[in-house]
Amino acid sequence: MTRRRRIVLAIIATLVFLVLLLPLSLALPMMLPTNSGLSARMAFGTLWSGTLRDARLAGLPLGETYVGLLPLPLLVGEARLKFASPTLRGTLVASQGRFGIAHATGPIDIAARLRPLPISQIVLDNARVEFRGRDCVQAEGPVRAVIAGDVGGIALPGGMTGALRCDGAALLLPLVGQSGLERLYLRINGDGRWRADLSVRSADAATAAKLIAAGFTTGPRGLSIRMRGTL
Repeated sequence: MTRRRRIVLAIIATLVFLVLLLPLSLALPMMLPTNSGLSARMAFGTLWSGTLRDARLAGLPLGETYVGLLPLPLLVGEARLKFASPTLRGTLVASQGRFGIAHATGPIDIAARLRPLPISQIVLDNARVEFRGRDCVQAEGPVRAVIAGDVGGIALPGGMTGALRCDGAALLLPLVGQSGLERLYLRINGDGRWRADLSVRSADAATAAKLIAAGFTTGPRGLSIRMRGTL
């Protein structure tokens, strides 16, 4: 082996060694785009096996979260970072201007972000959501909304279910109550703005009167109301 080849191999080995031991606090911003929404108060360990303390995803609290970079996807120019928090687990995916989450399973406490919509949690089950810039390009997987509260004094069903999908550039959660009489279409844009269209069918005059007094209007889906906000 020539002296030049030994020097090249030594440089490569040094770079590999540095990458393997690169602190998580330095490596994470390099691997994920600025709009990934993943942040933490402190980071420990390496990019391959580390822990985020007081982690947040899109501003939503995850708590202490284990993270680990999967090496093989890097060969095709894709970064996949597995994470597991006390409630939510999944894989953050970033490649060529696209960013998203895959295999997401668990509840997301979102009550404070959707007021006055009475949703306390959104529960995912092996869900996938992917954005290109601020545009939703792929979404799939079962989703359940846990309802806590009422609208206009009328209690909604405890849970509404549906399947994630993209609706134009927005992420859509089309949710239906167990009776089929309540429908909620929740659209979330890439910039965090959301719009909810809630409709209720009821033959009870007293219930209808309460809903109308709360701002519902009569339409083809029954009594409906539109709410807006920002996550």
